Amino acid sequence: MIVMKFGGTSVQDAAAIDRAAAIVRGRLAEKPVVVVSALSKVTDALLGVGRAAGGGDRDGALDLARGLRERHYNTASELLGTSVFTGFHAELEVEFDALDELLRGIAAVGEITPRTSDLVVSFGERLSSKIVASTLQARGMEAVHVDARELLLTDDAHTRAIPQFEETYERFQARVKPLVIKGQVPVMGGFIGSTRQGVTTTIGRGGGDFSAAIAGAGLGLLVSQLLTLYITPVLYTYLENLQKRFGTFRPIADEEPTPRGAAE
Repeated sequence: MIVMKFGGTSVQDAAAIDRAAAIVRGRLAEKPVVVVSALSKVTDALLGVGRAAGGGDRDGALDLARGLRERHYNTASELLGTSVFTGFHAELEVEFDALDELLRGIAAVGEITPRTSDLVVSFGERLSSKIVASTLQARGMEAVHVDARELLLTDDAHTRAIPQFEETYERFQARVKPLVIKGQVPVMGGFIGSTRQGVTTTIGRGGGDFSAAIAGAGLGLLVSQLLTLYITPVLYTYLENLQKRFGTFRPIADEEPTPRGAAE
């Protein structure tokens, strides 16, 4: 079993997602679990949308959200083709309608809190992971979308939430590992989680890579397995520091392999 992490530039458009799907296909024998970031620049765009709404600019926020809607629709349509996209369109529409309703509420209050900011920003990974899962399915892979918020349990420190590791690991064992055993390819977003009360949280910028590391630990993989295959050398140092801080990751192998880049 392996964890494959695709960052924003790796899922930035239809061509990039198609390449990512081909990489996943090439690793099917290794039983992959896929973790994805939001499409490139979408997190920043959502932060801007939230700020506009929080400043009372309802129309401006909705206009920005409309641009994101069109980008995701166009990306999914190009990947899936007309017949498949027709059914999938409704699923994306539900998400964007929920985002629009949230923005109207924020604009009415005239303030955006860390809690509501987390909810706004979460749409990036929620949407990208659904698009990637549907793309894998359309290319003949038995992919299944998993909502990361049902797996990654955190505290309520919004915008910088701390994962609750042991229970999160238990959730991965109970909900993700059986899917892999059945030959399915779980696809989830990084960066997002939820509190025990089900309130959406984020674990800070760069949290997508952290989510992938947590997935690997939760599934019983060595940190070295995760890093060697899919994460850059810069992240290797980052995760080493996290290991020292939290002491929660599995041991690194004695013979330390050289990390390979995510573009490989």
